[in-house]
Amino acid sequence: MTIQVPVRKQVDATHPLAEVEYQIALTNYYLQMMMEPGVSPQKSAQAIALKQGLENGSIVPYQVLTIPLDTAGVDQPFYLNLGGNLVAASDGTMAGITVKFGKTSNDAVPLLWFYGAQIPLSTIYVSWPAQAGKTLYIVIGSFSLAQFATNIDSQTAKLAGLPTVMGSVTKNWQAAEQDLITIGANGTSNKLHLCLIGIQALIGNIALRAYHRINGVERRIFPIPATTVFTAAGSAPGIPLIDTTGGITEALRVTLQSDNAGDNAQPVTFEYKLEAM
Repeated sequence: MTIQVPVRKQVDATHPLAEVEYQIALTNYYLQMMMEPGVSPQKSAQAIALKQGLENGSIVPYQVLTIPLDTAGVDQPFYLNLGGNLVAASDGTMAGITVKFGKTSNDAVPLLWFYGAQIPLSTIYVSWPAQAGKTLYIVIGSFSLAQFATNIDSQTAKLAGLPTVMGSVTKNWQAAEQDLITIGANGTSNKLHLCLIGIQALIGNIALRAYHRINGVERRIFPIPATTVFTAAGSAPGIPLIDTTGGITEALRVTLQSDNAGDNAQPVTFEYKLEAM
């Protein structure tokens, strides 16, 4: 498939937004290029995510400033989120229209087909001569493609998950219900991919329980029914407390209790895998 390279047209009274149209076409061109065969899966994922976001409205790619030119303006401030590009056009003349970035003491730049600013800014100062009945249009990109790619990278990097946590705990398990592990933290959302409990050293009936806060109050959420018990011989030496991905929004507290005094001072092993959200 041949991808057509966009052609820049002259901005004039007939086509005052030709540069805006060119920048949009250029973005689409790069998106198509990034989804071509042979492009890295990461870049393809970035392009697809951007394309879908633009199509479904979850990503608002620009804002438009409409400035009447009937009266001259000097260093008029406009507050915005300049992420990656700025395009200006007018149904009058662009001569004498300038912009300063960040503060009024900075150098004035002629506002002629200006685009590609890579430094995020919150304020621009625009000056213009009077042009009766004419309007200046400034299209502000909310993000650059590079910044969007960085944002996607920061999210996709999380997919690898946090380092696997594993270890062993020794307690008097028959004396009372004992805390085994606490996964995550209250007020912090995580994906929990896996949690395995090793009871291979225990000989009694094992009550394995998990607790999570619901509306601020800790509640038992496992097992169901509450009377469920496990044994190393009859169940398995390794219990998959969590074996499918799910979300937790608070700390998940896991406890263990045995009905056999022979399990006191015996090790219980564990392993779990979290992914930050």
